This record gives sequence, C-alpha cells and structure tokens, in this order.
Amino acid sequence: MFESDPARQVSEQLAAMDPVALSGEELLEALDALEADARRRVWVACTLIAELEARGTAGELGYPSAAVLLSERLRIGRREAAARVRLAADLASRRTLSGEQLPPRHPVVAAALADGSVSARHAAIICATVDRLPDRVVADQPELVAQVEPTLLELARALDPEQLAVVARRVTACLDPDGVLARDRDQARRREATLVTLPDGSGRLTATLTGEAAAVWITVLDTLSRPIPAEGAESDRRTPGQRRHDALVDAGRRLLRSGDLPDAGGTPATVLLTLTLDQLETRLGLATTAHGGTLTIPAALQLAADAQIVPAVLDTRGAVLHLGRTRRTASPAQRLALAARDRGCSFPACDRPPDWCETHHVNPWADGGRTDIENLTLACGFHHREHAKRGWTVHMAHGFPEWIPPRCIDPTQTGRRNHTHHPPLHFPLPTPTVAPQHCAWTDEPTSDPAPLAYAS
Repeated sequence: MFESDPARQVSEQLAAMDPVALSGEELLEALDALEADARRRVWVACTLIAELEARGTAGELGYPSAAVLLSERLRIGRREAAARVRLAADLASRRTLSGEQLPPRHPVVAAALADGSVSARHAAIICATVDRLPDRVVADQPELVAQVEPTLLELARALDPEQLAVVARRVTACLDPDGVLARDRDQARRREATLVTLPDGSGRLTATLTGEAAAVWITVLDTLSRPIPAEGAESDRRTPGQRRHDALVDAGRRLLRSGDLPDAGGTPATVLLTLTLDQLETRLGLATTAHGGTLTIPAALQLAADAQIVPAVLDTRGAVLHLGRTRRTASPAQRLALAARDRGCSFPACDRPPDWCETHHVNPWADGGRTDIENLTLACGFHHREHAKRGWTVHMAHGFPEWIPPRCIDPTQTGRRNHTHHPPLHFPLPTPTVAPQHCAWTDEPTSDPAPLAYAS
C-alpha cells in the first residue's frame, strides 16, 4: 500500500543527494524541511495510534495494551511506546462509544504539531502542564488557566523543550504554589545519601537529592568537571562520569582545606591515614583510613600533599613513630605568594585560577622536598593528579616553575611555562626572591614567609 509513498520517494532523493554541493544556507534549509516533515509525521502517527486504541486492536491480537503492541511491532522500548499512546490520547481526534467524532483534547497543540512548528516533546510538555493543574486551581482561576496552553505554545516556537520545561514549571508554581510546597515536602522526605565502602577500598555513592541540593551540586560539578586539555598534549580523555567523580574529589579537598568543617570529637575535621614506616620507605602496601577504607601508598601520599591530612606512621608493632601536623601544606602567606607568582595553575595552557589550585611540591615532599616557596607551585586538581601518569615533570628555572613534557610530545623535552597567566614578554622576566623559610613535616612551629619581592 505504501510502496509508492511520495514522502518516501522524497526522502530517498534527499539521501542520494551529495551535501557537498549545497551551500551552508541550503544545508540548513534542508534540515528545517526534514525536521518539519518529521514533526508532521508524528502527528499522523498519533492519529493512527488513536484509531488502533479506539478499535481495540491490541486486545484482538492478544496484547494487554496498545503500548505493548507498539513496542513489539515497532521494536521500541515500552516507555517510549507508552509515551506515544499518551500523546495520541491528547492530540488525536476521539470517538464516543456511539461512534461520534470528538475534537482532540488539546486541539491548538495538535494543530501546531500537524504543521511542524513544534516537536512531540514540546507538545507533551504543554499537555502535561495543563492536565496536571488541580481542579481547585482550574475552578478558582479559569481565566489564567485558559491562557496557559496558548502561552506555552507561543513560547514553544522559540524555545527548545528543556527551556520550555523550565518555563512550564514556573507557570505551575505561580498557579499552584501549594502544590509546589507539597512537592518540596515530598522531596525533603525522600532525601537520602549513602556512601558504602567496598572490600577493595573504593566506595559506592548513591543519593536522592532535593531540588535545592541538586541545584547546588549541578553548579559545583559543572564548574569543576569541564574538560582540561593541555598544550601540546593529548586532550582530556576522561569520560563525563570520570570528570564528575574527579570534581567531587576536588570539591571535598577544597572543603577540607578551607577549615570551615565543624570539629569532630573536639578536633578539626581531619583525614587520618595510617601506614607503617616500611610502607612509607618502599611505597608498597595499603594505608588505612579512620573509617576502615584502604588506599595505595602512592595515593595516600598524594592525598596527604594537601587538604587537612594527618599521616600516622607506625612501626611494625603498631606504635606511633611520628604524628605529623598539617605544616606539610603551604601556609596562608605562602599561598598568597604563590598566587602572586603563578597566578593560577602553572601547567602549560591551563586557565584554572589560584582559588581552584592546590600547592604542589616540585621536589616531592615524600622524597624530602621542603614546603618552601622555591619548591612549591600551584596546580589544579587534574594536573596535580595526572601529570606524573602522563609523563610530565616539573622543575624550577630562574624562580619560576617549568614543566617538562614526555619525549613522545617533545623529543627535546624543553621546559614550558604557562603563558595563559603569563603572556610572553620581549624582555627577561624578573626573578622572584623570597626569604628562605622552611616548613618540613614537623611539630615545631614555623614562621610565615616574607612577602614576595622582585629583583630587577
């Protein structure tokens, strides 16, 4: 019946067309036409599905519902099939039991879908918004309710479905504030977060967030999880999920460094890592956290490089040999001096500002490196963790950090500075000089460094 469908012939002609021969505007016009045609076909499908539903075809063929029939026949998911049936019920003409033809429940939206000016997603949002308004709102504010459908339809011609959904929620909140408050109470009742430590020391985080919590963490993760390409190196190959995981770690470490956490048991909130002296010297084995988790020794030392960390080194009998304090981390004055010198992450091409960075020991602290300005630089969380895995090293040259790429990137391994924060100049850069201050891992108090000065 449909072998000579004119629309199919047009589609085949378009598929055989060489897009290289079209101008940019012609390509866009072709896409506009195809999108409008696809939307019109959705409306035609709605009318067919509604007719199937009215005839009871699913039951005749032994299916429990039209959605199950569509899922099996069209090889689509049950959820998508159910959504198509709901849309057909809203937008297609109906028949009474006596066979009398009735107009669609949302005729204006149906007409817009039929002429291709809105998509099926637009139509579904508008219909759901109108249908979910409580009867008391419809009875108390009929004039305003009557404006909802045409207003959202007009906006749908200019907004994408995600933007329209935001507007629809605001409209609902204005018309039914009590319902919004009820949803807020439901969200507050269902809120939950669980962090389980797995046998291998990793963890599984599951959470159901309120709207407020979701807004907070979406902002945090969007800010901290964007890809970070490096100059001359491969692009950021982390998956979006891996970037969000790293963003959670980054956010937690920032909070630990901030000192804003309340005291726990009379002492500031601290991550306690327990390891033996042999493990510290050999870099082998597992360190234990206060909550029973485990970390490899390199990961534990990396974590101890910043945040509020107390490594407890034990002898073979478990006795504490040394309980280091947080003087391994840079003091506030040193952080200010580093911000003035590096102006952000010092890794080439990284644009992370100082507030997003951690202090990185050029000569690793675990290998005897001191917490002095001349042995410190700022590095964002990503480059702090990943540079060694990717073959990069760092050294100080004329008082400034220079990063050495691996041979696969630069066979000469020429040191590179970050010109994002320091545009290249046509005259030699001044050499920063700082009064020597030491802050080794010790219980002894250490004075803050002198202010950073530049010598010409």
